[in-house]
Amino acid sequence: MHIKSRAHERSATDTKSFRKQFAANFNAALDRAGVPKAGQGRVARVGEMFRVSKATAQKWVAGTTIPDTYRFHEIAQRLGCSIGQLYYGFGEQSEELSEVGFISKEQKATVRISQDLIRRLNWPPGTLLLEVRDNTMEPFVIAGDLVIADSSVRDLAANGVYVLYHRGRYAVRRVQALLGGRARMICDNKRYSPEDIPLGPGESPDVVRDDAGVYVVGLVIGRILLSR
Repeated sequence: MHIKSRAHERSATDTKSFRKQFAANFNAALDRAGVPKAGQGRVARVGEMFRVSKATAQKWVAGTTIPDTYRFHEIAQRLGCSIGQLYYGFGEQSEELSEVGFISKEQKATVRISQDLIRRLNWPPGTLLLEVRDNTMEPFVIAGDLVIADSSVRDLAANGVYVLYHRGRYAVRRVQALLGGRARMICDNKRYSPEDIPLGPGESPDVVRDDAGVYVVGLVIGRILLSR
């Protein structure tokens, strides 16, 4: 996993190191939840808990692969921890958590993340996490990665990469403001052509009806590259 944020490029942890770190954190969470130890039925129990094969469960426990991003919320809930703890480890029991918006498969939710982690990453109030579902913005992000967005930015004050809402779907696009209240949505993946679309009349996608407008959900300020 690589974490890249507005300071371009704050710090990076390679995928192999992150997988090892995840395995340590995942096993610590399993210990806290009373799941049998490794060699005493842990793999079989993980498979049962999360409805995966023993081979997949073994990979999660050993750190040779990690779960799909959308499953972290379920895993954290089942094990009584936060997503931040699965990513970054366990602090003191008195760890202060904040709720951060999370969008996966077009569904909105919140996840609990350590306030200390949020401060260290310099995430602004209103930070939103979005799971990337396709490769239209490859190589910037690919399916399975997360983008970090500042949801206080709800208009195109400047060209940049934004989370947008268009016809019932969330998308990450590089955006250029055009004259006449229109915007050009650009995919980094050159197999997809730019698209010029009118900006929506409202400030919130929550009030959108079935129209052709595109709504700004937030400005992308960072990436969590889980799929590299």
